[in-house]
Amino acid sequence: MVIEGPVRVPNTFRATGATMANIAGKESRALAFVDEYQRLRIAVDTQDTWRSASSVGGGRYLKLELLKPGTSNRVVRSEFINFEPVPVAVDLDGDGIEEVIVPQNQMEGHIGIVFRGPAGYRFQSVNSGFEGVITALGAIPGENPPTIIASVVRFDNILKGSGETQIIMTLGE
Repeated sequence: MVIEGPVRVPNTFRATGATMANIAGKESRALAFVDEYQRLRIAVDTQDTWRSASSVGGGRYLKLELLKPGTSNRVVRSEFINFEPVPVAVDLDGDGIEEVIVPQNQMEGHIGIVFRGPAGYRFQSVNSGFEGVITALGAIPGENPPTIIASVVRFDNILKGSGETQIIMTLGE
């Protein structure tokens, strides 16, 4: 995210996966974020305007441990916060309105795309062809279609303790 100024957020917002997009219209910026139930939400100011029915993100393997003081000085409680992949706002079809793309790591290699059409928001799940868990997405706008960059992890075992990371770039052709 880029600092443009203060942004009002809804009470369901958590800063573990968010982006600003003009998906609500060219004149307004909307906040797209992954909520605590792994649903993609789109909000304008403090008003939730849309919530996905399908799970997105899937950063369960990447956790932050927050140590909190307990009832005494010797007791420390652990609270785990799951990090989610950050959604990306990019104009995929060249109409000037950005679409929001986000990894759907419930099935490896899938991404969710949110479009805005005449009937409102529409969510589509797409198999990207990236064979592994998508940990990050990026886009280089300008071309139509734009160039998409993905960080993909292929784990070595079922416990997801080790693996290799690949950076994959699509060409805007």
